[in-house]
Amino acid sequence: MQPFFGEGIDGMDTFVNRAMEQAAAYCVDAEANGRIYVAEVMGRDAGFLTYFLFEASSACVALIPELKNDDEPNIDALVRFLQDMDQYDLAGRKYGLILVSEGLKGDFPKRVAEATHGYRKILTEAPEAPTEFLDLFLPQIKFDDYGNPKLGGIGRALAYYLNSRLPKDTVQEVPAIGYQYRCAAPSMRDIQIATRTASFAFTELMRGRSGFLAAFNSDRTIKPVDLQAVVKAGTVGLKPGEYEPHLHPGNFLVK
Repeated sequence: MQPFFGEGIDGMDTFVNRAMEQAAAYCVDAEANGRIYVAEVMGRDAGFLTYFLFEASSACVALIPELKNDDEPNIDALVRFLQDMDQYDLAGRKYGLILVSEGLKGDFPKRVAEATHGYRKILTEAPEAPTEFLDLFLPQIKFDDYGNPKLGGIGRALAYYLNSRLPKDTVQEVPAIGYQYRCAAPSMRDIQIATRTASFAFTELMRGRSGFLAAFNSDRTIKPVDLQAVVKAGTVGLKPGEYEPHLHPGNFLVK
């Protein structure tokens, strides 16, 4: 009963439409300044938001948590892609937008840190290195008040690293995308989803049924899903077939 490709997830339509405007502004500004911008995108351990925004915007690269373990993004391949990218402004400078999921994990963040030749070099030769870059790779994992690992910082770390491999000031981190839209006025589509699922849940509750989640099925009908089953399933990410059309041999997404 998983919604097809996120189309029935309440809030997705609002996020994509609002974030598209922000991503479009970043792309225009990147071209005007001849820069490659790196924007971190919310979504925790799933890459749905990053991928939907990647497809709907002019972003040229996306990195998502689903590309992990042996399929993790290849740092050197990413650098080569940016070096060979034929997207130039009128002054002949490369420009573009890279979207990176905040939940990017596995060995990729560690390899980003190792590629900068260790903490001592960062501290001694680049005192301007952001604190978030160092905090991101500390052995211990920090948790919030609810026991969830704290995310964030990989976008800044990646921008810092890419700047060490590309001509000076080519790459710049820009404000993250996503959390500011959690309280945004919902789109018509999301209002419809919320109204229909709430109506379904209320009707079932009046019939004496509880302990379920009202969810859109792939055929766009609403069906009850056992709440414990949802909790047990945990995070459900993108399937390889969904992002494969954009998959680069270096295991990141391009278009």
